[in-house]
Amino acid sequence: PYEQTAYYLTGALRCGYLLNSDALLERVRANVKAVVENPKAGGRLGASNVENDSWPMVVLMRMLFEEYANTQDPELLAAIEGHYNAVYPKGKPILFSDLSGFNKRTALHVEHLCTLTEITGDPSWLERAKELYAAFVQAMGKGNSLVAPGMLAGATPSGHAVSYLEFLKLPAVLYLHTGDPQYVQALEKAYAKMESYSAMADGLTTGVEGIRPAS
Repeated sequence: PYEQTAYYLTGALRCGYLLNSDALLERVRANVKAVVENPKAGGRLGASNVENDSWPMVVLMRMLFEEYANTQDPELLAAIEGHYNAVYPKGKPILFSDLSGFNKRTALHVEHLCTLTEITGDPSWLERAKELYAAFVQAMGKGNSLVAPGMLAGATPSGHAVSYLEFLKLPAVLYLHTGDPQYVQALEKAYAKMESYSAMADGLTTGVEGIRPAS
């Protein structure tokens, strides 16, 4: 439910701005206020009754960043920074202890850490993004199709279809912030592989949860 609510709120917020709908914006902002004003210990945001909220928080953070982009609210930015300082303290090693279920999607916070770099100009956020991704690569293995080294090596797309597409964009995000050409090479090779392996006539990948060959 927390994940699905976050999907709704992100879409509703953007629709609210596109339609200039005060009613829709206020409905979403009531949720923003509830999250921001009720942090957990150390400043971490999220519902206290969600046991593992790392993936739902990826989705929810998209809504918070969208609201900040429109309002430039310093208190909202402080809450977002407070959350990530609590989850990924500066100078503390980042490790993946559990990759079961949706836990591997924890690595998708790389995108948000890069966004914080963009907004604040603080290079420590980029360092934490790189460390998170490096920890993910190590945990998954360099030959895995979800990580840049595996993409570069030509690994066949595998796993959950949506997860694969979420991870496919991380090399692009990291390239934009690091300039490392290996990320572009990995993305281009993976995208070509995906198109030849799994693309349908409408451009979408095949997949009933799991990504599958097109033929």
